[in-house]
Amino acid sequence: MKAYGRGALLFFTAVTVAVLTTIGTLRGQGQAGNGAASPDKQRQREEFVSQFPVAESGVPEPADPEERARRRKRSARYDNRHFVNPHDASGRGTETNLVSEWDLGLPAIPSSQSEVIAVGNVTDAQAHLSNDKTGIYSEFKVTVEEVLKNGASTPLAVNDLIYVERIGGAVRYPSKGKYVYSVSGQGMPSAGKRYVFFLNTTGLAQTFDVITAYELRDNKVFPLDSPQQFDAYRGMDEEKFLRVLRDVIARPETEVK
Repeated sequence: MKAYGRGALLFFTAVTVAVLTTIGTLRGQGQAGNGAASPDKQRQREEFVSQFPVAESGVPEPADPEERARRRKRSARYDNRHFVNPHDASGRGTETNLVSEWDLGLPAIPSSQSEVIAVGNVTDAQAHLSNDKTGIYSEFKVTVEEVLKNGASTPLAVNDLIYVERIGGAVRYPSKGKYVYSVSGQGMPSAGKRYVFFLNTTGLAQTFDVITAYELRDNKVFPLDSPQQFDAYRGMDEEKFLRVLRDVIARPETEVK
C-alpha cells in the first residue's frame, strides 16, 4: 500500500488520541458560548453537514449472513481508531474534526501516489461504524466511466461497480441528531455526482481508499478537498483538465506541486 492509502489510515490512528478529545471539547464549548449562529454561518454549517453520509446509531447488523460477514470485514479496517467516543451521543458538541497533515507533499494531481485513477459516477453513499464502534467511514458505490490508470491487481473496466471509502461520516444519535466526524480539509463525494477519483487499493475486492477527487460539473472541474494546491485546477474546463491529467499520468514529472 502506498503512503496515502493504508499509511494514511495508520497516521490518522496515531494522531487521533492526541487531538480528538481536545478538538471535540473546544468545538462543543464554542457552540455553547457563541449563541445563535449568523444566517450565513448557519447556511455554511448546513451545507457542510449535508456532505456527510449518515450511519444510524444502534442499527443492528445485516440479517443476511453473507452481507453481515462482508460488512464486518470492511468495518474491521476502522477498528481501534478512537475517532468515535461514547460521550458524543450525549455531550454538547456536534462535530469532531481530525487535524492531520494528510495532504503534506501531495501534488494537485497525485498520479504517482495513486494506484488507480478513474472517472466515475457515485450512485450511493452510506456511512458505517466500525465493528468496535470507535471508528467511522463512508462508503460510496461508483460506476466506472473511464479508467485512466490501473495499477490494481484486478483490471478495471467501463461500467464496473467499485466501492470507494473515506474516514469520517455522520452518526445520527436518537438523543441529539447528527454528529459529524470529519478530517480537516477533506470533503465527501455525493450521490448523483461525477468525479475523477485518485485511489489506492485496500486489499478488499473492488474497494479503494480515496486520496482526493475532482468533481466534474457543467463541463468544469471542482476539487473535492480544500487544501490550497487543489485550487490550481478549480474552474478549469473539463476537457482541458483531462488532457492535463493524461499528460501527468504519462509524464509524472509534470505534476503540479
